[in-house]
Amino acid sequence: MATDLIDNAPSGAAAPREFDLESISVLSDDDIHRVMTIPELIAVIRSVDYPFAGKERLEFFDRDTLQRVVCLVRRWTCNRLGKLSL
Repeated sequence: MATDLIDNAPSGAAAPREFDLESISVLSDDDIHRVMTIPELIAVIRSVDYPFAGKERLEFFDRDTLQRVVCLVRRWTCNRLGKLSL
C-alpha cells in the first residue's frame, strides 16, 4: 500500500493522489504516520464532507495535528461505510 501513495511525477514533485471513502477507510496507521506527505494528509481531509472547522487553514497545521485529523476522518469513513474501524 505504501508505494500506492507516491505519484512519480516527471517534474520531481509528487502530486497528492485523490482519495475516496474506500481508499481512506483502508489507510493503515503506518501510511498515515510514516508514509503520507503533508499534502496527501491535507488531500484526505479535504476530500470528504467531514465536519471539521479549519479546512481553509490546513496548510498551517503541524504534521501531528494533520495525522490526528486523518485518523478521525478514517474512523468516520469506516463508520459511513459500515466497516469496523481500525
